[in-house]
Amino acid sequence: YLLQGEIRAPNMPYYRPDTHDNNAQALPATLITQGLGVRPLRGKKMWLVYRATSQTWSEDVMPQLIKRLEQWQRAGNHVMGIQIDYDAPTYRLGEYAALLKQIRQQLPAQYQLSVTGLLDWSNQAEDSQFIQLNDAIDELVIQTYQGSTTLTNYAQHLIRLKDLPFDFKVGIIEGGQWQGAAFLEDNPHFQGYVVFLR
Repeated sequence: YLLQGEIRAPNMPYYRPDTHDNNAQALPATLITQGLGVRPLRGKKMWLVYRATSQTWSEDVMPQLIKRLEQWQRAGNHVMGIQIDYDAPTYRLGEYAALLKQIRQQLPAQYQLSVTGLLDWSNQAEDSQFIQLNDAIDELVIQTYQGSTTLTNYAQHLIRLKDLPFDFKVGIIEGGQWQGAAFLEDNPHFQGYVVFLR
């Protein structure tokens, strides 16, 4: 998972609360390139990661993401697809699923779409919202941390994923206070861990 950029409204600061007032004032988000430059990293499956702070993207974002995918692929890499790292509030999951469907439609068929998800989704999201997400994405990585700190009640949330109707992975933070969650091994939809490096 390689950070490649941030998708953010140019008139908003790096971090802003995701509120209706801010959304109304925000310009369409544009891509700010970040991270490792294109090079061969043979023998590794890779996802190109983009942090997002907005669900309203300018029209030039997707062509730039696709161009970057093709550059990494041409360098001889095994590129799985893109991952969108966006902290979508549960009450906006329907809107987020609609954005992800648009991304999926524009993404060339050989690439997959991955997203990170908030641990809180396991408490508050409805099955219908998860089904909407499932229709748009190939991979969901549920984050068990905030910033660089493991959430203390992560196990209580993760156990509620037993009824999730599709496959998922669990994201843990490097150096966090992860104590494990053995019950995940019994969940047929659990597909492993992703360690996010600080």
